[in-house]
Amino acid sequence: MPTAEDAAGFPTGDLLLVLCESCGFIQNEWFEPALVDYSQAYEESQAHSPRFMEFATEIVDGLIQDFGIHNKTVLDIGCGKGSFVALMAKRGQNRGIGIDPTIAPERLDRESAELVELISGYFDESSTLTADLIACRHTLEHIPDVAGFTRLLAGALKRTDGATLFIEVPDVLRVLREGAFWDIYYEHCSYFTLGSLGRLIQDAGLSPTDLRLGFDDQYVLAYAVTEGGDIAAVDDLDQSIEAAERFSTTVAETIERWNQALAKWEGAGQRVVVWGASSKAVSFLTTLEEAHNVVAAVDINPYKQNQFLAGTHQQVLSPSALADIRPDVVVIMNPIYEAEITADLKSMGLNPTIQLL
Repeated sequence: MPTAEDAAGFPTGDLLLVLCESCGFIQNEWFEPALVDYSQAYEESQAHSPRFMEFATEIVDGLIQDFGIHNKTVLDIGCGKGSFVALMAKRGQNRGIGIDPTIAPERLDRESAELVELISGYFDESSTLTADLIACRHTLEHIPDVAGFTRLLAGALKRTDGATLFIEVPDVLRVLREGAFWDIYYEHCSYFTLGSLGRLIQDAGLSPTDLRLGFDDQYVLAYAVTEGGDIAAVDDLDQSIEAAERFSTTVAETIERWNQALAKWEGAGQRVVVWGASSKAVSFLTTLEEAHNVVAAVDINPYKQNQFLAGTHQQVLSPSALADIRPDVVVIMNPIYEAEITADLKSMGLNPTIQLL
């Protein structure tokens, strides 16, 4: 948000997570779509992180090699600012199409701009788009009617012979087991495990070819075709129910532990920052009573810098600002970036205590 006042007055909503004991799908029953604003100001891009782009490149190269996506058409539904579809286009000499209400065509480099068409809008029943590869990354968790939306994906897939679908979403089983309350936030109204996503894809009339975890087991990766997939269904329903039954207790224990840590650091006069100004940080800071002790949030994405986190007073700063703040404690919002962040801190001559979520 551009000002602290805007951030403090940002709309909020309530969550009631409900688990289906037949399929394992979890949804926020109190979700109200009108409270979520997906305009160009919505900043979700992780493309400024070398570690994330390493992961994205691995996914892209795997899709190109395993499914022969060379000189083909790639459709990225929920493309954000377009970094993934641009990568698919450049590395496979493909034609790329991205659709999303938050697109930013001006961010594409010249080569990408020649290969990729970005469409501002939503993929819905009026769409006639299709492609040899349809990607839907970190979009399905924002959709209330996941069954209807997945049927739309299936319909688009069937318009091209031999087409492949790739879906990537957060893995909620990890969230439940770890009590990771910072990974539960309002714009994510739908939550999946390997098993529940696989069942959803099959119910839409598609055939999964691979279901696995990626990005340090944080994401569910699903690959599907119109027919001929030969993998067995993943049965994690009992695990999901067990983890869900313990979730409230686990979260309460986790919140207490973090409140105690923040209070201790404040009592010792230590300066604390969080690194990673995403929705994780918003959920983390708005949940903890002692979050006022956090002096700032840090992010390498320049489009987030000098903004304010929604619902909190913390300003988002560039990593270089830490040279002046000289934090005693850095809380890393996502442990997978620890090496990347530690290297940045070291390059500035800083050696704070690192705390991982």
